[in-house]
Amino acid sequence: MKFDFFDRFFGKETRTEEVIDSIRLRAWLEKKISSRKHEVFSGSKQLIEDVFRNIEGVRNTTLGLEKLECHEGMHRKARKIISSSKPRFIRGVLDILSTLEKKPQGYEELIVFNENLLAAISSLAKLSTGEGRYLPMAFGEEIDAMKRESKRLVENAGELKNRIGSDVALLSKAMDSLNEFDGLGDELMDLDSQKSEVLEKINTCLGEVSELENELDSLRVGEEFKELGKTEGELENVGEELEGMESLVYNSLNPLKRPLRKFRKSAEVGECTEMLKLIDSFLQDPVDFFLSEDSGSLEKMLSGVKGLEFRPKDRDKILSRIESASRIDRGDLRDRYSRLSSVREELKKKIASFSILEKEKKIVEDIETVERRIKDMEEELHRIDRKGEEVKDRISSLREEIEDIINETKDCRIKIRW
Repeated sequence: MKFDFFDRFFGKETRTEEVIDSIRLRAWLEKKISSRKHEVFSGSKQLIEDVFRNIEGVRNTTLGLEKLECHEGMHRKARKIISSSKPRFIRGVLDILSTLEKKPQGYEELIVFNENLLAAISSLAKLSTGEGRYLPMAFGEEIDAMKRESKRLVENAGELKNRIGSDVALLSKAMDSLNEFDGLGDELMDLDSQKSEVLEKINTCLGEVSELENELDSLRVGEEFKELGKTEGELENVGEELEGMESLVYNSLNPLKRPLRKFRKSAEVGECTEMLKLIDSFLQDPVDFFLSEDSGSLEKMLSGVKGLEFRPKDRDKILSRIESASRIDRGDLRDRYSRLSSVREELKKKIASFSILEKEKKIVEDIETVERRIKDMEEELHRIDRKGEEVKDRISSLREEIEDIINETKDCRIKIRW
């Protein structure tokens, strides 16, 4: 109460805070804007009359210039310039003033009139410094009168501009923000709707994945799948046995590769073509050489090595390793390897004939397709959530903004209940 007393004592304006529900805010703003527009226009009527008196004063002074002539004592050149520029100046002023003949009948017309008035004042100023710059030399009194009337016109136009640009502009700005607020509210509802649709689609896809997985599980517990698993197990066992045989041969023959490379040089010097072929075949793939070459290959190589001259140390090492490899029961090993290789091929054909494989592959592909769709929709959910957060932040900002704008007006003090 003390503060209110001092505010009144010192002439300070006190404003009572009004609480407005957000649902009533648009109607409240529309009413307030309409009321302020009426106040501005009603309060500007006398000012409009003053402006039109100023316009009439400028027009009458300008028309009076038409009847005046330069005095006799004026320099001939100056007289010529003034006589030439005066008609253009008069015509220019009258054309400018012709844009201001209609009095505004409401706030909207007042805004248009004010814009035209400000443009006219700017044009008059340019005309005065252009075609009218020499006229004071001959018609000083009339030009001074026109300047005085124009000055009053500028002052009244400034006052009119201030009145128009007062609370109405602020309240209209608040309305624009409210329109954005409502639009964002609709956008938020649309985002929620989109999110619900995406979630529903994700749940549908998850149901599809569950059904496909159940179908896959049923497929994998059937007799055909058990038979397939048994056959794959047999293939794996055969493969392991073949790999074991290949490892045995490889480990026995691979140590020969390095000394044989040295031995090959001696064979080149001796031009032993057949021996070179055997050595190259061995160096390229010792296991294949052992299992596929004819039975005399190692013996030929051994015989060839014995017939060549090279360092005794290297010769003994090579011969020792060849003899060690030759002690492998090559015939039995090759027979078993050939038989198991055939078994492996038969098992592969048998596995390829199982129709369940295509069914399993198709189900797995379908599951992967649906899971990719789910991933895409989850990314869409993240996008919707990010957009929703942006909209919520802007809505929160607009709530403060609208309230602050309205409270900037001269006699409004509100609190909006959102």
